[in-house]
Amino acid sequence: MKQQILTELTRFDRVASFRWEDKATYAEYLAQTYYYTCHTTRLLASAAARLGVEREKLHNRFLKHASEERGHHVLAERDLAKLGHSLSEFPEMPETCAIYETQYYRIEHVSPLALFGYILSLEGSAVIYGPAVYAAAKNAHGDPPTAFLRVHAEEDPSHLDTAFAMLVPLSESEQRLVFENTRFSLGLYDGFIRAIAESGQARRIASGYPAAPEALAATA
Repeated sequence: MKQQILTELTRFDRVASFRWEDKATYAEYLAQTYYYTCHTTRLLASAAARLGVEREKLHNRFLKHASEERGHHVLAERDLAKLGHSLSEFPEMPETCAIYETQYYRIEHVSPLALFGYILSLEGSAVIYGPAVYAAAKNAHGDPPTAFLRVHAEEDPSHLDTAFAMLVPLSESEQRLVFENTRFSLGLYDGFIRAIAESGQARRIASGYPAAPEALAATA
């Protein structure tokens, strides 16, 4: 299953072509990222609480992961402030809500183990695309407002390896749930990135900046 998941991750290339160098778009990304990452520890705690003592190792892994993710939403908020913006300027998008609300549903009504698919989709994307994304954002905006990207580019490789190792003892049906949620989560995240790109374009035009070249070409 590991290879199947890695294959799905490499198909998700919208994040690589995202306009990280554009301030309006990057600011929207940081704000929307705050809105869903503040649920990360809560999702992990919710999943951990639904695993009985017979799955103690998995229960403890979710709790440990929650401690590792603690405060990451604050990093995104601080980066946004260093760009000269605040969360109040950026209402939460429906595409952002969909990312975490569906995970609460899957934890409660499908299986807490399905959350591994969400973890693999986000951390796998960070491993594959994170270093290049961080470099692009840092080159455009400097080091201060890129702490969130830096942390995830550096830390997520070890998190991903741990997540894959935890999947080995799962049953075939449980692994299938994880794989299905990985694909589902990647689809939602693709829509999330697309919505942010569109919002950034609109903010750029409203601010008097010229439209992105691809948008101009589309209207020619």
